[in-house]
Amino acid sequence: MHDFKEITNVLEEIYKLNEINDIIYINGGIVPYLIDNKAKKRKHSDIDILVELKDIDKIRNVLKRYNLYMNNKDSLKLTVQDYGIHTNIRGIDIGFYPFEVENNGIKVNTFSMDEKNIFKSRFIKGLTFNDFYEIISFNNYKIKIIKRELLYLLKENLTRDKDKLDYEVLKMLDLNKECLTRLRKLNVSKYTDIDNYIIKELKN
Repeated sequence: MHDFKEITNVLEEIYKLNEINDIIYINGGIVPYLIDNKAKKRKHSDIDILVELKDIDKIRNVLKRYNLYMNNKDSLKLTVQDYGIHTNIRGIDIGFYPFEVENNGIKVNTFSMDEKNIFKSRFIKGLTFNDFYEIISFNNYKIKIIKRELLYLLKENLTRDKDKLDYEVLKMLDLNKECLTRLRKLNVSKYTDIDNYIIKELKN
């Protein structure tokens, strides 16, 4: 596990790869602490980054250019549909996962690697691009993060200690009530448990 400073040091290294600054969206448990870095007590195991499907090959090319590409951590080496790619910087696992903006919502593909390769695809019906992300300042960068109101609702019913901690931090942030109302109408909280969206599992 890694503390906030270790995670943000690696995040800054990623943003120094200027070619990908405009196409990455930071997701997951680090987001509340990037918004309010005073609440930075909890440890983190990895960094989750979303990338539009049309841009995911650019990520692969940049990782190869900087010797960060790991052939055995690319979902396309395991299955036909693209679920993203993992790499590792300073002992921290980083997952780049593709999303697609469709007419009636947004689909996000992810995969995890442990004793199995688990592929997941979650489609949030009715979610618009405007309610998917926001832009904040991070050190000397303007970065795209998954919108705080969306994360708030996605973590609302989770029971793991780290998710409950994240939820409490999100609850203290300045949340847009109109956005929350829109997302509640989409019943976003029902998409909370990503394990409900497993497509397939492959043994290593």
